[in-house]
Amino acid sequence: MKPVDAERRKDSGLLVGGPGGWRGLVIRHPSIHLGRYCFQPGWSMTLLTLVLVSLLVMLGFWQLARAEAKVQLIDRYEKNSALPAVDLNAGDLNGQQLDYRFAAADGEYRDAPFILLNNQIYQGRVGFHLLNLFRLAESDQYLLINQGWVPATAESKPMITASRFNLYNNQKVQGMLVPVPRVGLRLGELRYQPDAPVMELPYLDLSWLGQVLHVDLQSSVLLQDAQLVGQYRQQRETLWLDPERHRGYALQWFSLALALVIIYLVTNLKRPDSS
Repeated sequence: MKPVDAERRKDSGLLVGGPGGWRGLVIRHPSIHLGRYCFQPGWSMTLLTLVLVSLLVMLGFWQLARAEAKVQLIDRYEKNSALPAVDLNAGDLNGQQLDYRFAAADGEYRDAPFILLNNQIYQGRVGFHLLNLFRLAESDQYLLINQGWVPATAESKPMITASRFNLYNNQKVQGMLVPVPRVGLRLGELRYQPDAPVMELPYLDLSWLGQVLHVDLQSSVLLQDAQLVGQYRQQRETLWLDPERHRGYALQWFSLALALVIIYLVTNLKRPDSS
């Protein structure tokens, strides 16, 4: 072998694997000396800790954002519920901010299937919300009336027969306008059987209902007053509007992130003579 080639091989070996080579710079862990201790974390542990801490902090801020949204919702509920009742026969009210407003309307119930919204929890018990179509007087507008909650049997059926779904022949309805319940995961498809007296749904979709029933539905649901439907339970959806719960969740996520950082620091802080 020529001397020149040997020198070249020696130089390339120093560049790749020697103390000053680029591979040594990549593999060698950074170290910080703090008195008698040395902080020298591994790259893999550093990367894993960074990813996990970032995720926990993001979850914490997400819970804080949800808490703020609940605060705004509570503020809207308190303001709107204190306003005078809305006359739903006064005209087209779509597009107006009517959530949590008390309202009244004249009209008649349409001869249509009763709607059962399943998997509705009341005081820890599973049941259904019973809803009906109500046609506003002298109008082609329809309103979805939530008559309240009815318990479910052991066979997951409503604890009331179809023949007892009584509308009380009311020509006037009153109650509170509430938003359509939000849907997280839409499990199952919405199905409609025209001849069935009852339509059982896993969630509400007003656009779908309007299409299959051929009606023009208002964008809100009227939660009917209790005195008109004595058998059913009425719910004013305020108990779940608890921003403190989300702040508690945020504190948990931030605490986990802090604990992970402390564990990362402690496990990588060692005395040089202890290894």
